[in-house]
Amino acid sequence: MTAGSAFARLRPWSPRLFLLAGVGAFAFAIDNALTAFTGTSYPLVGILVAPAAFLLAVVGLLGLSADLVGPGGTLARVARGIALLPVVTWTLIIVGGTAEYAGLLSGAGGLPPLLSLVTIVLMILTYLLFGATTLRTDVLPTAVGVLMLLEVAAFLLVATRLVPPYAIDLLHTGINLGIGGLLVSLGTDRAGTDVPADSTA
Repeated sequence: MTAGSAFARLRPWSPRLFLLAGVGAFAFAIDNALTAFTGTSYPLVGILVAPAAFLLAVVGLLGLSADLVGPGGTLARVARGIALLPVVTWTLIIVGGTAEYAGLLSGAGGLPPLLSLVTIVLMILTYLLFGATTLRTDVLPTAVGVLMLLEVAAFLLVATRLVPPYAIDLLHTGINLGIGGLLVSLGTDRAGTDVPADSTA
């Protein structure tokens, strides 16, 4: 199986992956709101649910690359390649965070402090490239590209610390549900029918 056909097989799942990511982001928003207003927190939401939501969204983007690589050219290929990196880092965060929560990792054996920062930078690059590719082509609606670029802004807001975490999580929620909803409403819940899968990847 070529890389192109693998992403084409993933394509039908993209709408549902974004919708699931939106649900996960909403759960994280609720948890952060509870922490802010009541001091109550459910650690597993931050350890498992939130990173899983971001991971699902990136995998959803990789599915969309089956549509974008042909008309998007080099930019789309670069976007796809960059998107593979946060898949790895989010997986490490989930596995490492779960291991730490279970007491299997401690001290020097824990997650590298910079892993989260590196992951956020990779997410910014991923959404920036996918958003630009989407806006350059007519394969997906312009609104999808705009939402992808809005996700870049959401991640940049994290660094400013000017907006409460739960508000940013609600923004993530709306973006993911918006992208997923647009894909479902347009009937793009399929693989290889709009644009042939890249056969040279």
